[in-house]
Amino acid sequence: MEITKSKINKLQIQTVIACGKPGVGKSSLGNHLLTKNPKSDLFVQKDDPSEFGITKDICSKIKEIAYDGKKMQVQYVDLPGCGDPTIDTKKIYEKMLKEQNDAVFNCALLLISSQDNRLNYQEMMCCNFYKSFFKSRNDKDMKESLWLIITRCQEHDVTDEWVQSKLKGFEKLGLLIDPTRVIRYKQKDEDLIPLFQYMVKLAYDGLVLDQDVKKCEEQFIEGVAQNSVDDQALKQQLLELKEMVEALEMMQNVGLITKILQMVHLKEMSEQQKKIQQQEKERQEKQKQQQESSSSSSCVLI
Repeated sequence: MEITKSKINKLQIQTVIACGKPGVGKSSLGNHLLTKNPKSDLFVQKDDPSEFGITKDICSKIKEIAYDGKKMQVQYVDLPGCGDPTIDTKKIYEKMLKEQNDAVFNCALLLISSQDNRLNYQEMMCCNFYKSFFKSRNDKDMKESLWLIITRCQEHDVTDEWVQSKLKGFEKLGLLIDPTRVIRYKQKDEDLIPLFQYMVKLAYDGLVLDQDVKKCEEQFIEGVAQNSVDDQALKQQLLELKEMVEALEMMQNVGLITKILQMVHLKEMSEQQKKIQQQEKERQEKQKQQQESSSSSSCVLI
């Protein structure tokens, strides 16, 4: 059964979904896409080190934007940060599936930070989410529509070798990203040109759900549920690893304290030895003086 465009996307809306760790810049990117201003207040953003992330629920906004003389309605779906322990990941994505069931997702964005040189567990969670996301739609669309957005490139230079290393890491996790779908984002308008060109070229085709929608929903929820279990197991492993590191640090500190105590003890012994030697020297000198005094008295008597 062929689903017509009018049936699946009556409003002809281009939908962009963004996934990434807390604080990676999803909201800033959404502001830039829809308002041309990364610091716009369309999506709330706040740099608070005490928070895991500001976005705690699915937030989507629709704006009409123009590129190269062509206008289009764009919906940006800002997801909560992957790895935020203060939210229930499974419930969030169940809600997304319910609210966005008839949406045509034209672009799927994976945001990572230029500061993260190594693959971290939040990126692994994002990979798990997108694998379930594409499985419920069409796996062959993954390489076509999935984009890697590297944020904070204005602060850190990103080399081609760095990008290739990241792409290989994601590929090992089952997430295929076309090297031509990589954007080094510096919060400049020209950074987003490839993305706009892609959306214009697509017209209003997108990642539609397969015919058996119910089956897709079940697959997606099942995948997210398994990801939640895996994420909890990963968090537990990280917690145990942290405790081991703290224990090792404590052992090292104990060893250091022992060495310090040994040094203090040796110093005290050394000072005590010097004191004993000084007392012995004074005793010998006193004895010598007494002997000399006794000898002098004997000479006088004679």
